[in-house]
Amino acid sequence: MKRLLPLTFSVLILIIIFSRINLADFGNYIASLDIPLFAAALLCFIPQVLISAWRWKFLIRKKASLGLFESVKLVLASSSLNVFLPSKIGDLSKAYFLKKQGKIELKRGTNVVLFERYIDTASLCSMAVLGILTEGSFSRHFLILLGISCGVIALFPVLYFLKFEKEPKFSFGGKHPWMEKLRHFLKDAQEYLLELKKDQKTLWLAIAASVFLWSLHLFQFYLVFLAIHAPVAWYHVFCFVPVSILIGMIPITLAGIGSRDAALILLFAPYAPASQMIFIGIFASLRYFIPGICGIPFLHQYMIEEHAE
Repeated sequence: MKRLLPLTFSVLILIIIFSRINLADFGNYIASLDIPLFAAALLCFIPQVLISAWRWKFLIRKKASLGLFESVKLVLASSSLNVFLPSKIGDLSKAYFLKKQGKIELKRGTNVVLFERYIDTASLCSMAVLGILTEGSFSRHFLILLGISCGVIALFPVLYFLKFEKEPKFSFGGKHPWMEKLRHFLKDAQEYLLELKKDQKTLWLAIAASVFLWSLHLFQFYLVFLAIHAPVAWYHVFCFVPVSILIGMIPITLAGIGSRDAALILLFAPYAPASQMIFIGIFASLRYFIPGICGIPFLHQYMIEEHAE
């Protein structure tokens, strides 16, 4: 029943949205879609997947040797799971499948995934900061958004400059097996942060790859805005789309469908009609479904390998 709730909420929100927009205008916008621009936006999926795969391969290179194609398979397989799992939890499958193959310990793989998710979120927030500063309107809502974004970005520097013990000790929770696993995980997390401090190349290349990746994501959105003839400046895309994506990650709907659409309509209301923005919302959902569909064969392969053990 709990698994059906996100789907139910997504359907209800979409029903409300489509009951209130002008469907004739929505059809006209689709009919006037600039096909070459939209096709260019779709082609952006290729470098996005390749950059994500290279980053994952690069981050775990000291623990596991992966080819680029194998890394692409892991990224796409996790994308398939992200369609159904909230807040992109499916990304953890990359660590799980490598652990099943004996290539990396689960705790280290999980910590790498969490670091990867953080720099992704911080990069997305940096795009929002860029959009806000370029837009130049420091209203109450913009200042709140700016504060939240800067807070997320500042989290890692705070952790980075903390001085950890060489042998961190966690004694809470007694000797329960789950608490033991948690202590080992936290110890590995601190060891991983210490490794990042010592390995500036890994740290800064990972951050640069993430910033470039999200710049490409938002450029892809901007192409779709142009394709649908929405009169929206690039800095509005950089400002509001990240917020919509973050709202879509809240685990109340299926893959953010519905909640993300509503956020896009609300945030872009002064600049574009809802009947136009719902198309942007549909495209935002395609960003989950297209890689997810492409990843089904690889997910199936990994599941077969797991059951064969």
